[in-house]
Amino acid sequence: MYAQAGVGLSGTKLGCGEGGCGACTVMLSKYDRFQNKIWKIQDKVHESQPPSGKRVSEYFTTLKDHKERIAKSHGSQCGFCTPGIVMSMYTLLRNQPEPTIEEIEDAFQGNLCRCTGYRPILQGFRTFARDGGCCGGRGNDLNCCMNQKTDHKITLSPSLFNPEEFTPLDPTQEPIFPPELLRLKDTPQKQLRFEGERVTWIQASTLQELLDLKAQDPEAKLVVGNTEIGIEMKFKNMLFPKMVCPAWIPELNSVEHGPEGISFGASCPLSFVEKTLLDAVANLPAHQTEVFKGVLEQLRWFAGKQVKSVASIGGNIITASPISDLNPVFMASGAKLTIVSTGTRRTVRMDHTFFPAYRKTLLAPEEILLSIEIPYSREGEYFSAFKQASRREDDIAKVTSGMRVLFNPGTAQVKELALCYGGMHDRTVSALKTTRKQISNFWNEELLQNVCAGLAEELSLAPDAPGGMVEFRRTLTLSFFFKFYLTVLQKLGIQNSKDKCGKLDPTHASATLLFQKDPPANVQLFQEVPKGQCEEDMVGRPLPHLAAAMQASGEAVYCDDIPRYENELSLRLVTSTRAHAKIKVTCIGHIIGAVVTDTREHAQRAAQAVRITYEDLPAIITIEDAIAKDSFYEPELKIEKGNLTKGFSEADNIVSGELYIGGQEHFYLETHCTIAVPKGEAGEMELFVSTQNTTKTQSFVANMLGVPANRILVRVKRMGGGFGGKETRSTVVSTAVALAAYKTGRPVRCMLDRDEDMLITGGRHPFLARYKVGFMKTGRVVALKVEHYSNAGNTLDLSQSAGALVHVYTDGSVLLIHGGTEMGQGLHTKMVQVSSLHMEGRGCPLRHHGIHVREDAMSKCAAAHLRSRSQPQL
Repeated sequence: MYAQAGVGLSGTKLGCGEGGCGACTVMLSKYDRFQNKIWKIQDKVHESQPPSGKRVSEYFTTLKDHKERIAKSHGSQCGFCTPGIVMSMYTLLRNQPEPTIEEIEDAFQGNLCRCTGYRPILQGFRTFARDGGCCGGRGNDLNCCMNQKTDHKITLSPSLFNPEEFTPLDPTQEPIFPPELLRLKDTPQKQLRFEGERVTWIQASTLQELLDLKAQDPEAKLVVGNTEIGIEMKFKNMLFPKMVCPAWIPELNSVEHGPEGISFGASCPLSFVEKTLLDAVANLPAHQTEVFKGVLEQLRWFAGKQVKSVASIGGNIITASPISDLNPVFMASGAKLTIVSTGTRRTVRMDHTFFPAYRKTLLAPEEILLSIEIPYSREGEYFSAFKQASRREDDIAKVTSGMRVLFNPGTAQVKELALCYGGMHDRTVSALKTTRKQISNFWNEELLQNVCAGLAEELSLAPDAPGGMVEFRRTLTLSFFFKFYLTVLQKLGIQNSKDKCGKLDPTHASATLLFQKDPPANVQLFQEVPKGQCEEDMVGRPLPHLAAAMQASGEAVYCDDIPRYENELSLRLVTSTRAHAKIKVTCIGHIIGAVVTDTREHAQRAAQAVRITYEDLPAIITIEDAIAKDSFYEPELKIEKGNLTKGFSEADNIVSGELYIGGQEHFYLETHCTIAVPKGEAGEMELFVSTQNTTKTQSFVANMLGVPANRILVRVKRMGGGFGGKETRSTVVSTAVALAAYKTGRPVRCMLDRDEDMLITGGRHPFLARYKVGFMKTGRVVALKVEHYSNAGNTLDLSQSAGALVHVYTDGSVLLIHGGTEMGQGLHTKMVQVSSLHMEGRGCPLRHHGIHVREDAMSKCAAAHLRSRSQPQL
């Protein structure tokens, strides 16, 4: 990244490379010519887009009040995410000096923190809030920590810091917008052009100029926020030789309040669309804003502010994603699109014909989207939008939907019905067969049953449909309509069935509510040090992290922040795309080789150019496959107590079951990184590595180079998270980098991209547990047999110790009065997947696996027993 490598601004970190984690957050100060206003927005640093009249503001070293509060509130642990979090808070305070707690929480929607947890971060930054008491301004609540009974023997405090000691925020002391840039506001815009090795980037200044460029080169790609194109170039290896940015063109940034709706220029950022619609909802009659509310509901969960500040409404449409959050809403609402090219202009309604195929639209190559008109809703018209994702905020949808119904005046008889979905086909689709059959029907239970039956038939998915979760997604289509049906019933307010309409069951009313986040109102109490404790005695005192201030200011140096050496080379790994094949690969992501070149970009391109011929071999993919084919690592781990056969023979009841728990990614924010510097004397080498195991790193490199270990110096100043994921797997990177440095005689660097890291480094074990429990009529357990199978991957690695821990945690709290127990077999399946790792540190998932298996077994005992309400006795 230019901010880091080009000008040495170490506060900008690379976490995911796609705008999902917030580690690269900066604040942009931008003069808006169209509104004659200076905007301060959160943004992510792009790897492939030059600046366009904006000033990247990195005032880390002067943000005393911001970094002080996150540091002293213990809101920085590994610190890799901290500068991005500070910049998100700084941006909020520049726009809103006295924010609410809810606004503070929303500002962090696009920032991830893997190790610290969000409580101390919010606790420190809520001191900026005007409603920011220890309980979120609920000091009068009987449950407030300050209203609880006190134990005079121990002094408790709700905070580890004294807010009164913080430097007060003074907005008048903030840096102003650079006058030299402000003087340019009256200067006519001129076309900008940048020529790269493979790409030409053009900033068009007028609409006619843009249309001429598209006429000359219809394949030129339009890019505004780079939130989609950048990902396609980086992760899908796509190349766009010519990119044109239309962000300066007035017609593409205009907003018009027309008689039928609000029209937005295609380059309008989603954050600006959101603000405009919020104002419209506040000022227009409620019956006109049904569609606006649906769009706003999708934008709540669309992405973090970093993305919404730069992503454009037109780009979201033209990208034509089959899982788009907004396109089903626009299609259901009947939004109008104005499309232009040189000499032509046409308006089309976004309907089922607009997306003819995967990632395709009706636009001709030389055409561009000029604007979109989001319509006002009418009397008797109702609209809802839905989205389901793995997590609520800032995540890709499984299924999205926009739903609209228009009734004949004064009745509940359907005049128009539109049900549009994303995630149910290779494009956004409208359930036309189902909706056409409902015209003139009444909004009642019969219509509900007919629509659900129609959707189940019309929106089918193949068992191997991309994205998986087929049954879940099909169920969501019905669930969304059921919520819409109830919501409309509630709005209709029908109290009788004389009008051939349904009546809202009060027990279903909660299904009509939109999800609302309560402002964080938690508190954690801490024991204070006794009065009179010696000042030199640090035991019990809440001392801030020694490096927290440097981490908050962006001055803390991580491995990839180390300045480039003059003759440094970059390394990129070449990995297998087959699970099991000749040339001896045993998993997808198996490291086959590496490419070393002068720059990181060249290394990536060179690695992608490598073509490998495979001879595929049979592959074992699942734990069940491994069991069936007897593919195990030895030795088998086993714990036995008592007489298992006797216990089962005496048991009044026997139940058995099976439980599967998937694996986990370690997801440290800083990916694996190594810099190897050969010293030129007797094989000496210095390595800077993000690792939890310096000894193994040193040993592996020394053995590979054939030199004594004392000639290999490994340095680790800090890591951006590890969680066990850098305990041994870091050696697959560091050893390769060391070899390249040895062969070339020059410093070599490699920092994995997020997708590479997750591909080659493995994760925590998936487990399959099969259990059998014998118990008496009284509920007393007399026999328990559990067989654990772990997916250890293609090498044993640390799976042996992981299996031992699972046995201990499963067995640790099980005490049988008589009979027997067998924590069996503890077999590690050998599979064609990246080797799994055990997890170290607090909150060990292996412990939770053992407890979860035990709880599942006990629950089935209770369910099978006549006294099912009683707790089984251990």
